[in-house]
Amino acid sequence: MSTHQVFARAKKTAGLALPTALLKLSVPVADPVKGIIPIVELASAVVVIVPKSDGMKNSDSIKLYKDGTPYGDPVDLSAVDLEDPSIEEFELLIEVVDFPPEGTDVDVTLEYEVFDTASEDGQLSNLPVVVRFDQRAPGGDKLPPLFFTDDQLSGITVSDLVNGLLNLTVDPFFDSEQDDNIQLWLGTSDTQGVYLTPSFDVGDPKTPNPVTITKDDLAATPDGAKYFGYRVTDWAGNVSELSELESPTTMP
Repeated sequence: MSTHQVFARAKKTAGLALPTALLKLSVPVADPVKGIIPIVELASAVVVIVPKSDGMKNSDSIKLYKDGTPYGDPVDLSAVDLEDPSIEEFELLIEVVDFPPEGTDVDVTLEYEVFDTASEDGQLSNLPVVVRFDQRAPGGDKLPPLFFTDDQLSGITVSDLVNGLLNLTVDPFFDSEQDDNIQLWLGTSDTQGVYLTPSFDVGDPKTPNPVTITKDDLAATPDGAKYFGYRVTDWAGNVSELSELESPTTMP
């Protein structure tokens, strides 16, 4: 059974035989730990699942809350065979038009009420679930450049490589979070370049992140100036613009 999602303010019960052990709703596309909904899932309505609870009856309806504000239409149980064991849950939707605006990062608190339409009394689940609509690319307007030591900036040579790797760091950036993914970029100008593999996951977002470029990747680009940058993809799937570039003198 499907309907539009609802968020409403519950009335106090008045001694009615309302369900006494409502179960927590769920949002299947949201990460169960982070609460984040991947942006790929925001191309269509987000499904919210309310489990069937003991004590639900045909005079009940199910209303959903969004931050305490009524939303959408209730699920009417009047025509539902609540004794049917195959009916285990009820589906409601958050419509695309009601998502937070693109470019924002917003937490939304969801809850539901079982409302007796005959007596006009209801019971809240009191089991709120917070989901996160993260539609903001990491890094703000522009990511800072890769960090090079003074020695590296004065000229990168074979002696700067350790076991065939050039060791660099990415400083903490705006909206940095654990599990953000850093992909390095190496170019022959400020507009011509390629993204490198492997990529690197952010550990502690408050500390610099070590990254490396292989000798083979450095050697694969033509002789002359080289431009170094990176981009970041966050857990939700938002992708930053290319960072500010650095162009230290590089080995031939």
